Amino acid sequence: MVWALLSGSLLASLAAGGSGFGLFWLLRRLSERDGKVALGGGDVKLAGLVGLACGPGFPLALLIGASVGAVVALALLAAGHSRRSFFPYAPALAVGAAVALLWG
Repeated sequence: MVWALLSGSLLASLAAGGSGFGLFWLLRRLSERDGKVALGGGDVKLAGLVGLACGPGFPLALLIGASVGAVVALALLAAGHSRRSFFPYAPALAVGAAVALLWG
């Protein structure tokens, strides 16, 4: 948020934060099955924070985070884990945010 104020893109950061929170909240709601959800509440809040921090770079952060998450999921499948097993998505999203902030 401070970075957005200094760079003059406060509205873009607020829009990206709201979009990230809203998108992940919707994905969480759509993934509910038998009382279990694929995304936790912390992932939803982190997506909003990543949007606030990255601003216009949020789509890049989301793309990189999803790619890292996919690689982790494929590695877990290759290691013999079930398709129904869960893993924390927050580290992948944080890697995407860090790369997007350092790159952009």
